[in-house]
Amino acid sequence: GYKNSNLKFILHCFSGTELFAKKCLDLNGFLAFGGILTFANSENLRKVCLKVPMDKILLETDTPYLSPHPFRGKTNHPKNIKYIAKCLSDIKKIKLEEVATQVYRNAQLLSNFQSSEHALQKVNKTVVESMGNHLRHQHSQSRFHHHPMADYSQDEFWRGCL
Repeated sequence: GYKNSNLKFILHCFSGTELFAKKCLDLNGFLAFGGILTFANSENLRKVCLKVPMDKILLETDTPYLSPHPFRGKTNHPKNIKYIAKCLSDIKKIKLEEVATQVYRNAQLLSNFQSSEHALQKVNKTVVESMGNHLRHQHSQSRFHHHPMADYSQDEFWRGCL
């Protein structure tokens, strides 16, 4: 198989099979899971997700589409990421804070994004509101460098990373 370690790509709203997931991961892809993961009839997708390494998972809301349970059929919003993260936490049997930390790291790795303090504050505000306050504490001792993404709104930042 072909693998280029410099090539990175995202499969948006992944809902494929285990075989397809494996082929994408073998090519250095990231799988982005959205609201579909939370649907009652998505048991097969949750089984696939269980086998995907956490360092290859991103979460997305696909706003305004594909609202997670319990909002299926309604307009989706970025704040609903917490329901998808909670579902992933349940699937992987890990703490929600671990999900948030790893997904954040994955987004950084994928985009070669070095957090600025300003951007991290925006991320932390979103994550804290949705998933808990662990990132603020974890990153409070770090030194940051300015990055153009620091000037983005929260929604623009998450769309850029997830």
